[in-house]
Amino acid sequence: PEGIEDGQALSLSGEGAAGEFGAPSGDLYVVVHVEPHPEFSRRGDDIISEQKFRFDQFALGGTVPIQTIDGTVNMKIPAGTQSGEVFRVRSKGIPKLGRFGRGDHLVKIVIEVPRQLSKEAKRQLEVLRDVL
Repeated sequence: PEGIEDGQALSLSGEGAAGEFGAPSGDLYVVVHVEPHPEFSRRGDDIISEQKFRFDQFALGGTVPIQTIDGTVNMKIPAGTQSGEVFRVRSKGIPKLGRFGRGDHLVKIVIEVPRQLSKEAKRQLEVLRDVL
């Protein structure tokens, strides 16, 4: 069922071994193992992911695409967002087992710094550094 967690067991009544001396069959217990996802982790009904963005997106803010288990959604990043901040995308997590609703998708923001810059980009950053 949707929302089941790794290690939980399902009980299938009457699907186990045949009972002795004509007694009905017992129950079959199936332990579920959920394969980890390469990009998302899970905490209860919440999904957790990290998203890397360019540093200009943090300074200026804006709307950025976020990959969820349901596809891409747009998330607003306020100007001045710091690396490591966590944003919540409501109801984009795991369906709640045996209940209505879903968990949330928590997005940890990480600044991606370019490894190499063009001469012009370096010049522009030096100008920005002098202004700040």
